[in-house]
Amino acid sequence: MDGLRKLEYRGYDSAGIAVIDGGQLQVRKRVGKLQALAESLKEELFDGHIGIGHCLAPDTLIQLADGRVLPIAEIEGEVTVLSLDPTTLQLVPRQAFVFRHHAPETLLEIRTPSSSVTCTTEHRMITIDAETGDLQERYASEIQPGDLFLFVKRVPVHSVARPLTFPHVQPRRYWSLPETAVGALRDATTTSGLSRATLAERAGISLATVNHLLANERNARESYLESLCSVLELPFPPEDAQPIHSHHGNFVRLPEIATPELLQVLGYFWGDGHAHERSVRWKDRRREVLEYYQTLVADIFGIAGRIVHIPNVQAWLLEVNSRDLACWLREHVVNRRKELLSAIGQQPDDELAAFLKGIFDAEGCPARAAGQLSLRMTDVDVVQRAQQWLLRLGISSSLMIEPPAPQHRRFKAAAGLFISSAESLQRFAKAIGFSASDKQQELSAIIHQKRPGFTISSKAIPLRKPLLLRRLVAKGVPSTALRPFRGEGYLTEAQGQKLVELLKTYPATENVRTLLQRYLDGDVVFQEVQAVCEVLAPDSSVYDLEVPGTQNFIANGLISHNSRWATHGKPSDRNAHPHADATGQVVVVQNGIVENFRELRAGLEAEGVEFKSDTDTEVIVHLVSRHYQGGRSLAEAVRLALGQLRGPSAVVALSSREPGTLVTARLGNAGGVAVGYGDGEMFIASDMPAILEHTRRMVFLENRQMAVLTRDGATFSTLDGQPLQPEIHTIPWDPISAAKGEYKHFMQKEIYEQANSLTDTIRGRVDLGRGEVYLEEVTLAPERAQGLTQLVSVACGTSYHSELVGQFMFEQLARLPVRVDYASEFRYRDPVIDGRTLLLAITQSGETVDTLAAMEEGRDRGSHLAVIVNVIGSQAARVSDSVIYMHAGPEIGVASTKAFTASIVDQYLLAIHLGMLRGALSVERCRALLDDLARLPALVGQLLELSRKGIYEELAQTFFQHTDFLYLGRGINFPIALEGALKLKEISYIHAEGYPAGEMKHGPIALIDERMPVVAIATQDRVYDKMLSQIEQVKARGGIVIAVATEGDDFITTKADHVLYVPPTSELLTPVLSVIPLQLLAYHIAVRRGADVDQPRNLAKSVTVE
Repeated sequence: MDGLRKLEYRGYDSAGIAVIDGGQLQVRKRVGKLQALAESLKEELFDGHIGIGHCLAPDTLIQLADGRVLPIAEIEGEVTVLSLDPTTLQLVPRQAFVFRHHAPETLLEIRTPSSSVTCTTEHRMITIDAETGDLQERYASEIQPGDLFLFVKRVPVHSVARPLTFPHVQPRRYWSLPETAVGALRDATTTSGLSRATLAERAGISLATVNHLLANERNARESYLESLCSVLELPFPPEDAQPIHSHHGNFVRLPEIATPELLQVLGYFWGDGHAHERSVRWKDRRREVLEYYQTLVADIFGIAGRIVHIPNVQAWLLEVNSRDLACWLREHVVNRRKELLSAIGQQPDDELAAFLKGIFDAEGCPARAAGQLSLRMTDVDVVQRAQQWLLRLGISSSLMIEPPAPQHRRFKAAAGLFISSAESLQRFAKAIGFSASDKQQELSAIIHQKRPGFTISSKAIPLRKPLLLRRLVAKGVPSTALRPFRGEGYLTEAQGQKLVELLKTYPATENVRTLLQRYLDGDVVFQEVQAVCEVLAPDSSVYDLEVPGTQNFIANGLISHNSRWATHGKPSDRNAHPHADATGQVVVVQNGIVENFRELRAGLEAEGVEFKSDTDTEVIVHLVSRHYQGGRSLAEAVRLALGQLRGPSAVVALSSREPGTLVTARLGNAGGVAVGYGDGEMFIASDMPAILEHTRRMVFLENRQMAVLTRDGATFSTLDGQPLQPEIHTIPWDPISAAKGEYKHFMQKEIYEQANSLTDTIRGRVDLGRGEVYLEEVTLAPERAQGLTQLVSVACGTSYHSELVGQFMFEQLARLPVRVDYASEFRYRDPVIDGRTLLLAITQSGETVDTLAAMEEGRDRGSHLAVIVNVIGSQAARVSDSVIYMHAGPEIGVASTKAFTASIVDQYLLAIHLGMLRGALSVERCRALLDDLARLPALVGQLLELSRKGIYEELAQTFFQHTDFLYLGRGINFPIALEGALKLKEISYIHAEGYPAGEMKHGPIALIDERMPVVAIATQDRVYDKMLSQIEQVKARGGIVIAVATEGDDFITTKADHVLYVPPTSELLTPVLSVIPLQLLAYHIAVRRGADVDQPRNLAKSVTVE
């Protein structure tokens, strides 16, 4: 029942529920609202628990099974991570799915000696009880210093290494010309009668270059020589000319596949190198190291660099002069940083070790006095990943991040990595080592002074000695035999191994010995929590992974529990309008229209079927029942039944003969079908809010697709029987946000959410400093954007009004002709659109049938399809080439408010984006436009705060009994007049019309008298004076004027009867502000009239039928 309540906003006239009880199908339904059904059932409500915000900071590094180490914020969709098998303490590959949530203001940072995690207070970590050895899930808020975390000691890679490759690059070529070829050039020049200056001009090269070529003083650059031959009408290349790679004689080889040697050079470049315009340079205190890399570079690239001493500095410089090599490093290392860092982890161990050796050669330092090896860099990301890469080689290290220290002239954060245990240092020396002999000797000295099997930071055995020894004595082990293991604290790894050997002689201790051996053989060690502190959230979002089965993953080297969303309490099946067959064994629910309902019903009645309703849905259940014979499954019966239907339908079927199965299918654009994945349970709903409380992982059925659900999962296919593997979407919305909270109605709540929703719409999409807009899912290439001849906007209702506003934005900012069409009319004529047309659709739900049909028309004609949509994973989003999500959050009220203003802002951003792509906007102009936009949410908040002072309630009291309203606007505010009139009509049932103010005297002025309120949008813009003139004409005929005006405009109070002020902003953004008073006015009038504001009569949130 709770799920049905979350769908009430869609509009309905009856409600029902079907359940299988004791093998019998029970159906209950009633005409009217859901509450009537609940009361008739004497419903008992069961409270559930919703997990919230169990998440990690976005820069948390996750270890994937293929070796990659990725920040959790960069993980998309389904991945395979390494997860701890709690029975063996071994790391195993497991499928995982990422979740994103809004971040609270503060998080908790939990630090161990080797690492740390930053997470919400409700996130859970895996700890171990030092007395019992039991693994436990603990909320971050419960973690205390001294608690034991699990830290990875080695990372097994569970997939075949993926070779790191580089695209083929042809170095700049030069030609060595024999005297015969140069002579031919000279002769042709003389024959042409051209002066050398004219020849240079026509060839597009300098006169000096022409002189050098004709004098054969240097090798000829290919492009210059080819151009010269073309002007002189000579064949290219000239006879006997020989290609070479450089006029300096340096032959450069640019590798296309990684080797250990290449990766070592890249690691050293990452630490100490720099690619200039024409050369690559490394600086080091040790000439020996530079000589080593000089040889490597020569072997790999075929270029001999030079080593010079840097004056007045105790350092040397290795310089390799090659424009091609410098360009290759910039292109494939510097500019591909993200891809390269991801790919490094997928390389074989020897290549990974080589890359790390290069980094440690550059920035690593063995320190005998400290007894450790360190790596320090300001590239924090690389150091953090290096810690995880080292675990591939069994090398444990500790990470420390130091904040910027301007007082010490360190203006960036720095990270340090420290290796101190004897075993890890030995593995480092064997697998990685140093190229510098003195560093290698220092490392050997440190290893020599270390005590094997002993480390302070990590515990090999997580059981405290006193308790462990008491258990062993109780099992018959003499206390004298345990004397070497006495003391406080924990056993070292060496002690643990010796104890295991001792216990082999005591059969009664087999369980304890097996446990100890599991700790020693496992892929983790145990570290005490050092500190827990509160920190500011670094970003607006936090993230989590769901790992079915093992429920954990590696986060910054620590084992984190997957804090997936969960529900508790008695489950129930949720269905609306169920229709049963004659046997009472099958029920069907449907959204849509069966166009051939009458002929199908006539045929069924002729066969003796008795109908109990007048609905077309009942036809479907009887068809399913007819086919559900002869051993056919429910799924096959549904498939056959839907094959007989014409028209759009979304269907769900349930049978008492197959009580563990649900079958759902979709034909055409008849609303949505969301299949939700829970934990040991599955869900079907027509819209996400119904099941968001239970799952965020969903599949959305497309046209002519079906799904068969059981408790354990779902199988998908087409209605023709072809198997499918659709994408599972992760939905980021919080179901709690759908509650009304302090507000009387959802519409009121959504009006007052607009400051926040606009902030969410803008967040992450603009760079105010650079004057840039980032719309990552807009795939329109610059070349195609520049070739556009028109933009055609299609939408219905409120979204149509939004597009009328957008028309001003696209024409002014992108200099693109715009036509705005009703989607419901668009396909019934022959629209002039083609591949040079950008077709833009706006739809809150993404399931509006007319808009989807218009989009299909655009796709058929080759247009680039873009959509602005609120519902993630909706059909409109799935069929579009480019998608811009509104980020307005769930909008429950049928009358759209926050989705309207969000869609205007999205168009504003898209217009700027297109303006930049088309060269219509300068950077300075973009900065100004974005500055205006950045101030908009605050202005909206200011306006909404002022609205709480009662002015709208007073106006509603004055005007709620009026039967007609006229709304006037000019320019970009004319669409707002249309929208204001629509809002009043939708929710208060008062006749209202919107007109361009300049058209008033062409007809509407005849309606104006003392009973006609006129709402005039008269903000201070370029048409302000004209609006004043129209207001005066209304007043001259006895009309009542309610003006929407700009704050500070006192003059308008002499013209209008009532004034609603909005803060000043740029003209293009004024509609976002001027519509809010009209939303509030409509809302309070509707409330005063006693109307159902959230669910107006005859309306539905998403129009899924024509």
